[in-house]
Amino acid sequence: MNMKTTTFLNSSKLGDVIYSLPGISSHCKRNNTKARIYLRTNVKCINNPTGVQNIEEIMLTNEGYESLRPLLLHQDFVEDVREFGGEPIDFNLDMIRQMKISAPYGNIIRWYSYGFP
Repeated sequence: MNMKTTTFLNSSKLGDVIYSLPGISSHCKRNNTKARIYLRTNVKCINNPTGVQNIEEIMLTNEGYESLRPLLLHQDFVEDVREFGGEPIDFNLDMIRQMKISAPYGNIIRWYSYGFP
């Protein structure tokens, strides 16, 4: 029997993608689904309200994507990891940067559960 898939988009930095995994895992376990994670590469840094980020910095490079993909695929709740090409998605994790829960508002690991309970 094929398990339903939930799709997630993340254009964040490598470490931020890793920090989103507990929230993705929790969603998949609660809903008996597997995750298909889309990563968008070569996006200029999305400023947070503090203005701390360097606007010229790239969030996730192609090299970062290639190095992160095997780690993500090794997670039991992840069905697939792909580079984003405009596919329909269920959860746009990039929205977290537009909510008043990102830096300096607490622990990054919790941001995704605040934004997508």
